[in-house]
Amino acid sequence: MKLITLKKETLREIGYRETYDLEIDDSNHNFLIENGIISSNSHSYAYSLISYWEAHFKANYPVEYMKAILDTSGAGDDLMGNINVVKKMGAKILSPSINESERYFKIKDNSLLFSLIHIRNISDKDCDSIVNNRPYESFYDFYKRSELKNKAKFESLIFSGAFDEFGDEKEMYEQFSELRKLEKKELNKSDLKKLEFDNISINIKYQINDKLIAIRNKRQEKIYLPSEIDENTEFPCNVIAVLHDYKAKFTKTTKKPMGIGTIRDDNVIYEFMIWSHFMDDFSSIKLGSLIYLILNKFKDGNSIFLDKIVSYKEEV
Repeated sequence: MKLITLKKETLREIGYRETYDLEIDDSNHNFLIENGIISSNSHSYAYSLISYWEAHFKANYPVEYMKAILDTSGAGDDLMGNINVVKKMGAKILSPSINESERYFKIKDNSLLFSLIHIRNISDKDCDSIVNNRPYESFYDFYKRSELKNKAKFESLIFSGAFDEFGDEKEMYEQFSELRKLEKKELNKSDLKKLEFDNISINIKYQINDKLIAIRNKRQEKIYLPSEIDENTEFPCNVIAVLHDYKAKFTKTTKKPMGIGTIRDDNVIYEFMIWSHFMDDFSSIKLGSLIYLILNKFKDGNSIFLDKIVSYKEEV
């Protein structure tokens, strides 16, 4: 490619226009600058004034000034370039927080809290949903109540540090992966037959349905036995049963336990997921105890999880 230098040989009048200018009567009002662009003294004056204002705000209100710059930054290099400017000025950019970040950057303790809208894959609608459903007590609490079900959106929030107040990114991703697996898991017919076959010995050993029904009849709430829960059951639901078993699974990073619990009556064994904040309570309940709990179900899946332990009694 060959570059050709263009030269302006002559100037010609381009007409008149109404404008404000300190030199409006000057014959040299319009002038030619680089690349054949025609400018004027009034145009130059206006930009000089704006530059002065910006310099003043940057020197005297640096955090507020850079918040405005970051809020209007596009994604990618534009945003990263302005973030580097903030760091050079000695200010800090804080990782986003699912409970504190707003749609745009937020000033916090003379630092800038990262915005939700600048997190990859997060839309204006997502920002409104996140803010309107606050506060969140845990990652699971956010997952349970969130309108965001897209995997890419959750991954972007996790790896941006938005859930760091609940644990490190690796732990949050492990919880997210486990929740996704549970949502996709469905009980097939062969599994169901196996559970029903296994219950033959349970029926002989326990014969507890009459006692469970008697206890239920004394209460005002609508309460299910495990064998009464089906596809028409509305969740969350109250359940009374015998604690059959639970298995703890420890996360690799924090060693916090999560697990799978099973409850039963005379007819079925019913499985549900136990979150880490319930595992301490489960470790103190003896197997075979009567347990009254609330179970819930993922909106877009068939997996059941423990929502609350209401009460329990060791002797059935």
